[in-house]
Amino acid sequence: MEELKRLLISLVQYESISGTAGEVALAKYMHDVLKDRSYFQKNPEYLKLHPMEDGRYFLTALVKKEKKSNTVLLLSHFDVVDTADYGEFKHMACKVPELMDLLNDKKELLPE
Repeated sequence: MEELKRLLISLVQYESISGTAGEVALAKYMHDVLKDRSYFQKNPEYLKLHPMEDGRYFLTALVKKEKKSNTVLLLSHFDVVDTADYGEFKHMACKVPELMDLLNDKKELLPE
């Protein structure tokens, strides 16, 4: 569970607002994380970082299991619109541990 928590925090730390350098950096980071997994070290052809004309990337990863006829396709995006909804805490939106500490100290500001 701790490994998943660390991974999630590492992903959220990227300010991947649409069309920014953070969005590009996150795609490359996700590719780097996956390529270190043993499955993709054995099957590097199933992991691809695809450049787009506007300088951004999209990532594809395929995990095959032998002797299975069904396929599950997961599709997602990882850019965000903006962090303005965080109001005065906007500067903390991508700093999960610090944001949690701050919100715990200011519980009176949170809705019930």
